[in-house]
Amino acid sequence: MNCHQCHKELTADDKGAYLKFWDRKGEDMICVACLAGRLRCSEEYLRERIQFLKDSGCTLFPDSKKQK
Repeated sequence: MNCHQCHKELTADDKGAYLKFWDRKGEDMICVACLAGRLRCSEEYLRERIQFLKDSGCTLFPDSKKQK
């Protein structure tokens, strides 16, 4: 699946962030960089929030502890 805006291939983090921060039922997903623009925040801030959610066990993101 590719970003609906810039056509970059989406990662699991991109998909999870879109579902968490923009639209739970969304089908036309966008990458974290494009999502940061829509949310009017920095990409770095959004990635920090994603890491926090991963560490907190949010099921929309792969468990980073299991991947290590």
